[in-house]
Amino acid sequence: MKEFLISQFIDNELDLREKKLFVENVHNEEEFYEETISSLDFEMVMKNKVSEIETPRLNIPKAKKTLSYKNLTRFTQLLAASIIIIFALSIFSNQPATQKAEKFVSYRFVIYKPEAEKVEISGEFTDWKPLKLNKVSQSGYWEAEVKLKPGEYKYFYLINDKKVVADPTSIYKVEDGFGNKNSILKVNA
Repeated sequence: MKEFLISQFIDNELDLREKKLFVENVHNEEEFYEETISSLDFEMVMKNKVSEIETPRLNIPKAKKTLSYKNLTRFTQLLAASIIIIFALSIFSNQPATQKAEKFVSYRFVIYKPEAEKVEISGEFTDWKPLKLNKVSQSGYWEAEVKLKPGEYKYFYLINDKKVVADPTSIYKVEDGFGNKNSILKVNA
């Protein structure tokens, strides 16, 4: 527990109230003081702030080691704050992958259908709802750019609201159970 508090103090992760409680505990406990100084020395060496460690001893008179209600209350508050911090860190560090920041990949779908009046794409990434493709001038190409999470997706093109077409550029295809084929897209991060 002391190591955790010292680390939080060094990394400036305590609020002012917690810092005050920390300093009071360091002042009142010789072992805590020595451990804190040692950790600070190590941190300075690690950050190349000094080449030689010389920690001046502060000439602060030691407090009497009497257990008072005020000291007990402060210690209890510090302990409670530490437990809350540890609990919060454990909750947020164990979030499922779906709640962590997800990366999206921009993917461009293109199909050549010069005879088409309307081209849409439908797939798992659109919850099978048609997404309109844009006509690229008079070239006969249709396109849409979609942001996708890494994974594998089935999809197809819908031409003029009637004809289902698998992506001719896709190597992977699978029967859809309705007499058509779906293309399979594998998106890597």
